[in-house]
Amino acid sequence: MPSEYPEETYNLIFTALKHPVRRRILRMLDEKPMTFTEILNSLSVSTGHLNFYLESLGELISKGEDGKYRLSTLGVAALNLLRGVEEPASKKRKRNAPYVKIIYSMIMCLLLLISASYTLMYHERNVSFRYSYMPVNPHPIRIRPKESVTIDYTITYNGTGTAHWSQYSLYAHLDLYPPSNAPEYREWDLASFQIDILGRGVYYQMELYTPSGGLERFYNFTPSSGGSSMSWRVKEPGTYRIIIMNINSTGVMEIKAYFSFIRWYERKPLLYLGYTLLSAGLGFPLILLAEALYKIIKMS
Repeated sequence: MPSEYPEETYNLIFTALKHPVRRRILRMLDEKPMTFTEILNSLSVSTGHLNFYLESLGELISKGEDGKYRLSTLGVAALNLLRGVEEPASKKRKRNAPYVKIIYSMIMCLLLLISASYTLMYHERNVSFRYSYMPVNPHPIRIRPKESVTIDYTITYNGTGTAHWSQYSLYAHLDLYPPSNAPEYREWDLASFQIDILGRGVYYQMELYTPSGGLERFYNFTPSSGGSSMSWRVKEPGTYRIIIMNINSTGVMEIKAYFSFIRWYERKPLLYLGYTLLSAGLGFPLILLAEALYKIIKMS
């Protein structure tokens, strides 16, 4: 580099590197010498603009006898200067990329899970109808020590729409239309049973058996006043048997029993959307997180 023209030389280099098209021409000529036509076909510029860019590069390029442009010694130095500026910034972006991906995956996971939770909760907030037998003053049921009482809760789907309750709450019978399972929605039934305990210091157990004889629920209660309840999803029609046992060695147990029934309906598109969002919220961000952690470990 001539010592008598240091300022002009630096000005030439900085002027050439200022424009993105000129920088691209330098990178292209670094790969191989190119003719005017080859450069023109690689760039989205007019012939006049290309002539201007080539003239602006000045001593950074030279034209050989074969008509091809190539980098001069000064052009190679200018390109090395350009790389020295770009590579640290590129490396910094690469170092920060895994951490940005971790933050992005956490935000995405949170948003997807919130959307999934709202969607899955919303579709179950619709009630087709409900039945309940909760008299103001039902007759109490007396259970002797170490004995039990059986209460039958029968649910059938013959379509009569009738409901029968016993005066002493020892049985209930609902006969309904079957739950619908249409393309856009489906219905399902929830049965509930509640008792109020009269008195204090009562140990008791509650068991729920399905129509096929399987044990669905089991509760063991310590002495307390008040009462307890159980709810279950009706998976098959028939008689659900509730057994309440007084496990006290002395003292008669007195209870009042209540029945209730709710038919819910779920909107299937929302249900499927909720499950899709839930799967995406758990799966996709975890993949991004694993990839980012792998890159951090690899860089360390």
